[in-house]
Amino acid sequence: MHSLLISQVGYHKKANKRAFLRSADAPSKKAIDFSVFNASSEKCVYSGTFAYWGEKWGSYWWEAEFSEVSDDGSYYLKTDVTDASNIFTISNDVFISSSGGIEDRIDLAGIAMDQLDARLKKTSDEDALPIEGYDGEYIPGWRDCGTEIRELSSHIITLHGLLDMYESSKIYGKLSESQREQLLRQIKWGAEYIMFSQEHSEDPLYNGRFNHDSGMQTDYGTTGYHNWHGTAYAITALVRTNLLFCDNSSSKLSKLASLCLESAKLGYENAVFRPYNLASDFQGRTDHNGNILFDDDMTDFVNELARVVYDKPDSWCIPTSLKTKDKITFLWACTLLYKATKEDKYRDMAIE
Repeated sequence: MHSLLISQVGYHKKANKRAFLRSADAPSKKAIDFSVFNASSEKCVYSGTFAYWGEKWGSYWWEAEFSEVSDDGSYYLKTDVTDASNIFTISNDVFISSSGGIEDRIDLAGIAMDQLDARLKKTSDEDALPIEGYDGEYIPGWRDCGTEIRELSSHIITLHGLLDMYESSKIYGKLSESQREQLLRQIKWGAEYIMFSQEHSEDPLYNGRFNHDSGMQTDYGTTGYHNWHGTAYAITALVRTNLLFCDNSSSKLSKLASLCLESAKLGYENAVFRPYNLASDFQGRTDHNGNILFDDDMTDFVNELARVVYDKPDSWCIPTSLKTKDKITFLWACTLLYKATKEDKYRDMAIE
């Protein structure tokens, strides 16, 4: 018994196009042929043979390659051992919006936003602990797919993606009115979480830096960790939000824009005051004043983990100096701040 897997989203015209055949039975020596048909004309446009791939997850797999098929249209795939596949689309904008058949409308932007809404958790959840000073309707941040982790970097990436969607006429123009409202709500949510992650202290070493995970209410995750790059990266998303909404007619969005810029400026001051990683960044979880929250010093563990991740020798330790990645991210942050404020200090720092 074989089953056929094709991309439910469709295939970009210039991308590699593959389908997979799966079976619970060990492969025979017989070659398995396939054909690609144009769904409108019912004509075969390409034929080939599945190549045996191997065994994985208790099943045997074969792979079909049909990248030569690149004309816009709807297609389906046939084999001798399965029914015809569902209809799939080949087009340049397939990852924005595509049809998987007459009644099967696939909208990746809508799916993405629905997934984000599903990752919000109300404060009434039994696993939630109260957060001092926070009275919001939801637990801050989007929940990880399998845990309660709400990492700062993931939220920054997500906010950049949402801002890209808002700025893209090709994507934004395809959204319904309710989806546009959903997009604005999620941009606001992402920016608010990043600002919620910012720490405040009387000590300039820590004042304005960002917590790697502010999911303190779950008593779970990577909360209490910090790194310099997180602060630089947070600035980029906050200033982009400001630039998008600073002149918006909505008072809520213009207020959000103002708050984002103030938060970004404070992050900038922290990054400039201590342009290096602190020893406490490697020692483990620390509070907003840099005090270690647990008795165990995690420096050795953090360095050992980094050696595995970056394939470094046993003698290597994470440097306190900034890496190229840190500086490039901060360069982006400075240019955005200059664009938003026209203040020379941000331009000069970018040049430096």
